[in-house]
Amino acid sequence: MWEALQHAGWPWAWIGFGSAVVSGFLLFASQAAAYVAATPFRVKMFIIVLAVIAALAAERSNTKLLALISIVLWLGALLAAVEISELTGLG
Repeated sequence: MWEALQHAGWPWAWIGFGSAVVSGFLLFASQAAAYVAATPFRVKMFIIVLAVIAALAAERSNTKLLALISIVLWLGALLAAVEISELTGLG
């Protein structure tokens, strides 16, 4: 049952990720120079790249540890996003 649910959920997860990329790019484009200069933004982008790699690895290998690592990284990206406005005044 778990595998059927997992396979049914992956397309929706990638659709959600694609929507987040589009909306994030639109927000980024409004103040691109300021965001690129902000260290918390660069940390967030690095965490997101690691999370995508972990998600792809979890999808391919089907291990729960990689899935957990991916979830923790996505949570880290979310927390980094919250700190961007607090530390830089952007957003």
